Amino acid sequence: MWQIGRDFGEDVMEEMIRDTAEKVFAGPDEAANAARIDPALWQQANDAGFAIALAAEDQGGLGLSGVEAFAPVRVAAARGVALPLGETVLANWLLSAAGLDVEEEACGVLCGDPAGQPVPFGRDLAAVVVVGEGRLSVLRPTAEDWVRAENMAGEARDSLATVPAAETEATLPVTQEMVEGALAMLRAVQCAAATRAALEMSLEYCNTREQFGRSLSQFQAIQTQLAVMAAESCSATMAADMVLAAFDERDTVPERFLTAVAVARVRTSEAATRAAATAHQVHGAIGFSGEYALHPLTRRMWCWRDEAGTEEVWAERLGQSLLSK
Repeated sequence: MWQIGRDFGEDVMEEMIRDTAEKVFAGPDEAANAARIDPALWQQANDAGFAIALAAEDQGGLGLSGVEAFAPVRVAAARGVALPLGETVLANWLLSAAGLDVEEEACGVLCGDPAGQPVPFGRDLAAVVVVGEGRLSVLRPTAEDWVRAENMAGEARDSLATVPAAETEATLPVTQEMVEGALAMLRAVQCAAATRAALEMSLEYCNTREQFGRSLSQFQAIQTQLAVMAAESCSATMAADMVLAAFDERDTVPERFLTAVAVARVRTSEAATRAAATAHQVHGAIGFSGEYALHPLTRRMWCWRDEAGTEEVWAERLGQSLLSK
């Protein structure tokens, strides 16, 4: 299996969490049933404390840093695991910030009017946390409230045809802009992890697959492609590390966090696009097989790239931010 995460500067807690996540998500690929949450796998992740990692300790969470709390999210993204883990981590962070108890079951997060917005794995969620300016609402939709749909990767992206009355409302000391940034951060982290997984999958394949009496990795053209992939993966991983570090300083220097989000979103989206294309080039036909792990991984990369604001949207926001200074 592929080792996902940072190679340098890891703290002990992050390494322990990542090792635990490697074990939890070491089972068979979840892509075959991607539209639905695997209840057994979710229970394992929940038992490990992944979903409450970012929530404050006085509200039932673990109070971990951004880098530590998103370590399991990175592993799950690299494995192609079909769980709304990152969304639930953020939902519980928001609930605890609003002084509410955390949720043990899977949750979603939306900003603004929830009607019609795609929600990852909506049909299987216990709650949807809706954020407006200065307010937070907790919705508990029923099966009849959802319009079912799936994205390119086969994952559920349901939307609310009927918005139920809020079960709970509370004041939220987090701006909607910061929540939008956190959702974009999640997709950047997932893209970076998947990009690295695609690289390591390609390295393994090229080192073992032989053509004309030697491994593919011995051909100069392949070496060049792998080198470019490695550079893309390195820069994407650094961008993800940067935005997670900035997340922990969001209350004191929010502008730095939002700038880091924009940079990470642009850089990881570019890297995911290029790495996915190169990975399929070096794999050839087998990479497009539905049974081969690269295929569901790259489809998720393409979907994550366009969610929570596209590369173009965040590039424009970054430019506007820099020009306003």
